[in-house]
Amino acid sequence: MKIHQTIAVLILAITATTVWGQLEHHYTFDVNADDSAGSVDGTFSGDATVNTGGGNPVGGGYLDLDGTGDYVDLANASLTPVGDEDAVTMCVWLQKTNGATVGCLYSETRGGATDQSRFNFQVWGVDGDAIVHHNPGGSWWSVTAGVADGNWHHLAWVQATSGTLREVFVDGVSVGSTTTPITDYTGSAITDVTIGTRLHGSSVPDFQGGLDDMAFWHETLTADEMKCLYDVADQKDYNAGEFDQMKQVHDATTGSVAIQGTTWTYASGLATGTAGLIDADTLVLNETAGTGLTAAAATTPGTLIYGK
Repeated sequence: MKIHQTIAVLILAITATTVWGQLEHHYTFDVNADDSAGSVDGTFSGDATVNTGGGNPVGGGYLDLDGTGDYVDLANASLTPVGDEDAVTMCVWLQKTNGATVGCLYSETRGGATDQSRFNFQVWGVDGDAIVHHNPGGSWWSVTAGVADGNWHHLAWVQATSGTLREVFVDGVSVGSTTTPITDYTGSAITDVTIGTRLHGSSVPDFQGGLDDMAFWHETLTADEMKCLYDVADQKDYNAGEFDQMKQVHDATTGSVAIQGTTWTYASGLATGTAGLIDADTLVLNETAGTGLTAAAATTPGTLIYGK
């Protein structure tokens, strides 16, 4: 097990031949701000940099932000679906500096400085609890998340098309949800998309601390999948892209995938009632059906199918 001083937020080798609803955008922040799943590479602004000094939850580096004009610029490339109730899952590991009062993790602005932000995913709070905000056109929704204690946490926003429309997960566990729909602000074209700050609005809440392994799906990850995403990072040092490879095998209900020297194969008839890594070699992605993946030492590589 990888040890964190935290509570904790690509190459595919797979024998299945179908790519299911895969990861759309992925920023490992191990070397730079490139998108390893899609084509929306970011550029560093201010003193934003990759810190390879260690201590981060996944991989060899993380995005280091000092809270003063540092962010990743994605130009006008929205990473979330256009519709106000489209399916989307966004997640990131974060370590928020104690004493920092606010930090914007991801922001989309329509129309520039004279218009409103379409989407802000940010955290508030000096110590202890933090508040997660989703802000399409001024319609705020907040959840007490408890991620402002200076430790690394895995934070996720999940938006669905029906039922539980919005939900926030911390360290693989749901901390709040609602069935109330949101109202999207669609007045102008998207002009600024950023990681680590919000460029326009009544304040400029730069994030102060570390961000790692930010990922975007255009689908709703289940609560079981969120638990698995956290577990494989915390215990196996697998990033979101590697988890997605495992998820694709499970979605296909057949096949296997080799990750970091271990072959994971689709399995049914697993123990029910508990999702996640129930032991070192068993990942339960659907605790009701008892399906998931089981591990064995990798022997031969599979077929490379990752990409679009």
